Formats: sequence, structure tokens, C-alpha cells
Amino acid sequence: MSSVKSALPIDQAHSLTLPPVSTSFPRRRALFALCIGTLTLMPAVYATQPVLPLLSHDFRISAGEAGLTLAVFDLALALAVLVTGPISDRVGRRPIIIGVSILIVIPTLLAALAPTYGLLLVARAGQGVLAAGIGAICIAYIGDEFPAAQRGSAIGWYTSALSGSALVGRVGGGLIAGIDGWRTMFIVLAALSLVGSLTLAVLLPTARGFRPTTGVRVAFAAMVATLRSRVLVGGYIVGFLLGVILLGFFTYVSYYLSDPPFNLPTSALALIFILYILGMLAPVFGQLSSRIGRRPVIAICLGIMVVGLLITLSHSLPIVILGIGVLILGLLSAYAITNAYVSDNAPGRRGSAAALYLCNWYGGGAVGAWIFGPVWAWGGWHAIVLGTLLICILTAGALLWAQGPRTTLARS
Repeated sequence: MSSVKSALPIDQAHSLTLPPVSTSFPRRRALFALCIGTLTLMPAVYATQPVLPLLSHDFRISAGEAGLTLAVFDLALALAVLVTGPISDRVGRRPIIIGVSILIVIPTLLAALAPTYGLLLVARAGQGVLAAGIGAICIAYIGDEFPAAQRGSAIGWYTSALSGSALVGRVGGGLIAGIDGWRTMFIVLAALSLVGSLTLAVLLPTARGFRPTTGVRVAFAAMVATLRSRVLVGGYIVGFLLGVILLGFFTYVSYYLSDPPFNLPTSALALIFILYILGMLAPVFGQLSSRIGRRPVIAICLGIMVVGLLITLSHSLPIVILGIGVLILGLLSAYAITNAYVSDNAPGRRGSAAALYLCNWYGGGAVGAWIFGPVWAWGGWHAIVLGTLLICILTAGALLWAQGPRTTLARS
């Protein structure tokens, strides 16, 4: 057992390109498989956000109740990732990634066939449990196989793929639902998920940098050990608060834009989520964070989010859309860089640390989808903006708190 520094200074400059080919490990192929696999696999889990008004109508439920399709998914994922992360530290990343990517097709089809709202929620919970073996574990895989100088860029590219999958799910799913209903949407996206699972199974290389822990119990102990690091706990808190904003703000923007004075239909609401393509600029911020540090760039992203948030107070639809785009750019970039920040500071325990980060990210999403319901009912859009602004301030506070004395973690 040897100790390592909890921070890795990175001074090397990088161009915005895929990581170079390695003679020892096919990093380009690995990153391509992770990105394309995720881009086609994950849209099904993001698709309900633009169809919430349809779910409210079909099942005769309130906006807050419809939001449970998001909260249940996020809560299930947040809890399941606490298991998949440590297990991946023991058995490896690839077996879990491949297994869950194949199984996730099943609850997606069940969602399409659900006769009641309760069964739809059960299917969404199933999607959440299985999705826990994708995002966090893929990021841990990158942490194992990519050196620190390339990690920020690689995670930026992978986050871009996650953003792209959200774009495909929300926009493509919303357009399909607008044409032939939300059940057809789930069927089509289940077929697309199958393509993603096959891509990962065929192209994802066997890991070479992975070093297993001595047992599952040791893996869970390693997860608990990360909680002794102020740096990592600060990263987890930042992830939680960003998750609150993602689901809280973007759940109720659909209701805001479907009401007067905008009165947008489902198909138009789906097109709003094209703005998620801005998340594909995350590698730019990832490169910058490798030059000047992760935390300064996270702070810049929070500032961008606040600017976008305030712009949405306009009553002009084009200006509101601009504000949403600016907020998405800052939010998804902050998510990617905080992910790299956590990975940097958890050598030997990246699976556990990534799992806790994703647990907080999705746990925050579940809380956001839930608590913003009463906020929306109480004060409408202005209350949503105020609540989001307060959470941005709390996030900045958590980032400052994480700069305190660091606790050194031992490599497993």
C-alpha cells in the first residue's frame, strides 16, 4: 500500500483531437466504442422529459406526478450505482458495461407496454438500475486506460456522447411521440438501444490498465474511504447540486413553454432540446481545465450558467431559448470537468469514486424533479429561476469548501 497525492498537476497543452493511438492499448477504438455505444444506447432513458405533458394528459396526473418518471429513474440509478461501482473495482468494467447494455432493452420495451402509470414507473426504475452500469463505469474505464494528461479530453468526449444521447432521446423521442405517441417512442428507442449494446460488445477492448481489488468487501471499503477526502466529498456535493439543476430546471421548462404566452406543442418542445448539442463543447472546457486546473474552469461554467438562467426571464421566445442554451453549455461542461476532477483525485479507487459521483448526480436529479414541483406550483417560472440561482450559489460554495486541506488516499 503506498500513498499518492490526491491531486495531479497537469501542465501539458492539448489540441482538440481524439487521444493519440497507443501501441499498448487501442485508446481511439475504446473511446469510439464508448461514445457510439452510449450515443445509441442511452436515448431511451432520457426520452420522457419532453413528453411529460402527454403523460399528464393520458394518465390524468399532475405535472409533479408526471415528473416522477424522471425522479424514479434517477433515484434507482443513484442507489444502483453504489453497487455497480465497487463491483466493477473487483470484476472489471467491461463485463458490467456489456451485460447491462444488453439487459436495458427489456425495461424499455416494458415501458412501451405499461397499461398503468404505476407499471410505467416500475419500468423506469428498471432502466435506472441498469443504466447505473453504463455512465459511471464507462468513466472509470476511461480513468483506468487513459493517462492523466489525456483523461480530461477523453472524459469530455464521452460526456459529449452522453449529451448527444440526451439530445437524441429528448428531441428524437419527442418528435416520435408527437407523431405516433409515447409508446411508439419507447419501441423505436429500444431498437436503437440494441444497436448500442451490440456496438459495445463488439468494439470495446478488453481492459489493460484495470487492477482489481482483493474482494467486493474491500471494494465497498474503498468507496467509504473516498468519503475521508475533502476534495472528493466536495466534488460529490458539486455533482449533486448540478443534478438538482438539470432535472429541476429542465423538467419544468417544458411546462413553462407549453403554457401562455408561448403555447408550444410537444413536437416544438422536443426541438428545444436540440440545445443539448452544446454539451458537445465540453471537450473544449476539458482541455482548458487540463491547462489551468479543474476548479477554476468549473467556476467559469457556474458563471455561464447564471448568465443563461437570468436570460430566461425574458418574455421573448428566441431570447429564452438563447438563455436555455447558455445554461446547458455551462451545466454539461461543469458536469464533465467535475467528473475528471473526481477521477484525478481517486487513483486506485476510480470505480468507487465515479460511482459516488454519479450517485450524487442522479440523486440530485431525483431531488430536483421532486422539489421543483411545489416550487413551480407556488411561484411559476420566476420561482424556478430563483431556486436554480440559489443552487448555483450553493454549488460555488461547495467548490470553495473543497479547496480546504486535502486528505491523502492510499492506492488499493
